[in-house]
Amino acid sequence: MNHVKAKLMLAIYIKGKSLEPAEITALLGVEPSKVQRFGEQKLTSSMKRVSALTGLWAYSIESETHTVAELVEKLAEQFRNCTGMLSTLPNVEEKYLDLFIAYDAETDGGGEYVFELASNDMSLLGQFGLPVRFTVASVPP
Repeated sequence: MNHVKAKLMLAIYIKGKSLEPAEITALLGVEPSKVQRFGEQKLTSSMKRVSALTGLWAYSIESETHTVAELVEKLAEQFRNCTGMLSTLPNVEEKYLDLFIAYDAETDGGGEYVFELASNDMSLLGQFGLPVRFTVASVPP
């Protein structure tokens, strides 16, 4: 469908000030891609020390070769045994799926990235019972 180079990432984000990432991992039985606890100290790329404003448990799948539909299938497969648990996780203030697409812009800065989600893909996403965010960025050549 597309002939432009793109980086795709489909992720689930679970956030909360009192969130205990290890507890979420134990309940879901899925190893996260990223975790942080509220107040955890981190060093930024500019060497500034900052404190995490919320707890985070995240799982992501990234690809430059798969389609959006293939990422949806992979995420659904990874969480096939625990999507029902997402609504009852403790200390969660926010949870959502995010589809991130970064594609190479044309030389004039324009361009487009087209993707399709079939009804089966929508059903798979619906099993999570979470809102889905779409984040799209064109990257200058």
